[in-house]
Amino acid sequence: MVWENVNFFIILAAITPALILVGIILHTDRRRPEPLPAIIIALLTGIITVFLAMLLNSFITPYLFHHMSELDPTRISLNFDSMISVAVVEEGLKFFFLFLFMKFNKAFDDPYDGIVYGSLIALSFSGIENILYLANPLHTDQAGAIAISRALTSVPMHMVVGMAMGYYLAMANFSKDSNKSRKFIYLSLLVPIIIHGMYNALIINTGAIQHIYPVLGMILLVIWYLIVVGIYIGGYKTVKNMAHINEYFYSGEEYPPKYSFLYNAYEYDDILKEKQKNQHELIDDFSTFNNEVSAEESSKYNTFLSDDEPKPPE
Repeated sequence: MVWENVNFFIILAAITPALILVGIILHTDRRRPEPLPAIIIALLTGIITVFLAMLLNSFITPYLFHHMSELDPTRISLNFDSMISVAVVEEGLKFFFLFLFMKFNKAFDDPYDGIVYGSLIALSFSGIENILYLANPLHTDQAGAIAISRALTSVPMHMVVGMAMGYYLAMANFSKDSNKSRKFIYLSLLVPIIIHGMYNALIINTGAIQHIYPVLGMILLVIWYLIVVGIYIGGYKTVKNMAHINEYFYSGEEYPPKYSFLYNAYEYDDILKEKQKNQHELIDDFSTFNNEVSAEESSKYNTFLSDDEPKPPE
């Protein structure tokens, strides 16, 4: 069992990179920090997502291997598994919970919150995944090297993918244009799946190809390292870009043409007030209707009783 190999040092090595990055993300949001309960819920959501993904993959992975094994029992099956059973399931679950977080969390009140909550969910997911990975008996002899490798590659990959998801969902949430909003929602799911799937596929294929075609293997290894560097650069640019958008959001100044479709804080606040007003009116209308129906039913019931009341004999 994996859990039998879990000890303090494995847990420390597994979660330290994620905790450091969580601290950095929260530090970037220090001007308008998120409520502690919302932060805790986001972190717990990432943890829950790990076990839900494991449950779903326990059904999907055997199915993929069974149906793809006729073509190639190793490479094709593994590649489909990395793209569908891992990338689609994991990112799909993160998307689902982050979308709910965006819709029902009142603290999600500016574009930068997409970066914060997307990163928190992804990093807590990555921390638990690291524990399970390092505790695997197959990795015990190389736990130190694997911990360092994952700290520099896998954990940042999860964070940047979470950032991308949060970025696009925030753009969708604060967009005035419904067509753009839909496009951003699609991108918030597709971009993370593509990045995660490519990352996994390169890891799976590079080692195997190096033994057969050393030159091609080295090319794939270079591509993989370039993707890792690109992940770091993409994460930095995403944070910087969203921080820039947030400044316009709160200042009330006119956005650059590229972001002119976004609400500012004052417009968005008016939208929320209008929604609340409509909700209250809907509740009031329902209450009025319910009272009228109750009065009408009560009147019918009283009439029924009076009609059925036995009359005294003449």
